[in-house]
Amino acid sequence: MLLFLAVGSLGFVRPSVTSLGQEAGREAAGAASALIGGGRFVFGAIASPLVGAFGSGSAVPMAAMVLIGFAGGVIGLMVSTKG
Repeated sequence: MLLFLAVGSLGFVRPSVTSLGQEAGREAAGAASALIGGGRFVFGAIASPLVGAFGSGSAVPMAAMVLIGFAGGVIGLMVSTKG
């Protein structure tokens, strides 16, 4: 159930994050868009083999990667707003 909520909320989160990123990089909108899109692909390219390496018998590896990504996002938010 929690995994469903985490993955289901991406439809609300991703457009908001993209919008905020575009607003922050207003002077160089193309570069901001490239960094956002490229970052998504890089993190996906890192996470996919890690999930596969830990087995495909259950959803636990995927849930663990979602949790790690969430924790990384929270830490990034805390670091970026500190100061």
